[in-house]
Amino acid sequence: MESWWYAQDGKAYGPVKVSHLRYLLEMGDLNAGHWLWAPGMTGWAQAGSVAAFADQLRTVRASPHASYTGPSPAELPNTDGPRRAPPWSRFWAQALDYQLLLATFTLLLALAGYRVEHDGLRLLAAFMLLPVGLLLQAVLLSATGMTPGKWLLGLHLRHHDGTQPGLGSLIHRQKLLWKQGFAFGITPVSCFTMLNGKALLERARPVPWDEQTGMNVYQPRPGIDRQWLCVLLIAFLIVGSQALASHLLQKPVSLYF
Repeated sequence: MESWWYAQDGKAYGPVKVSHLRYLLEMGDLNAGHWLWAPGMTGWAQAGSVAAFADQLRTVRASPHASYTGPSPAELPNTDGPRRAPPWSRFWAQALDYQLLLATFTLLLALAGYRVEHDGLRLLAAFMLLPVGLLLQAVLLSATGMTPGKWLLGLHLRHHDGTQPGLGSLIHRQKLLWKQGFAFGITPVSCFTMLNGKALLERARPVPWDEQTGMNVYQPRPGIDRQWLCVLLIAFLIVGSQALASHLLQKPVSLYF
């Protein structure tokens, strides 16, 4: 069984890979009292009674609450429903959208006779382009349901009932993402907030900006090939925009990262 669901206090989370489920058990995030289910099982079972994890749980130090974590969910998970997008798909889609905006900004500055590497312009790009980009994403998502990055990776941002969110809801979500996900663009803090978001998604838990707006990002058919294509496009945009900007300014190419 490759996909598992776990539950706590009557709420189900999943699917997660069996390897990550074992990691959560090893770290103590899950214990013998958590309810588990996988396709093929007739109902929820506590981890301590699942033969696949019995040996591992014997070696893990039990927490004070290992014996009980609330009732099991009333229903089994719907495996036919849309699958939530994994964290790396979300990351690369967001990175591509931002790099497209940065490349456009770089070329517009070059046409005006400036280079984005100048300290003042670099700071402008770092602190102003991010909220502008998030706002543009909200407009695109409201109008078309897609952004370039989400289209390439097959991602769909929807309410939990499957409906497409409106502009007001999307702007609210993007404000929360800027604050809670990107920490206003303050790099040391944003590294922590993004890693925390990644950890939540790996546990099939919602990130705060999705939970507070009742939305989630879905990806029907995750594919590593599309992720690699996204990475190549990002690299092309970084190098290509600088090369073209240098040509427009008739100066040697100076790569920056």
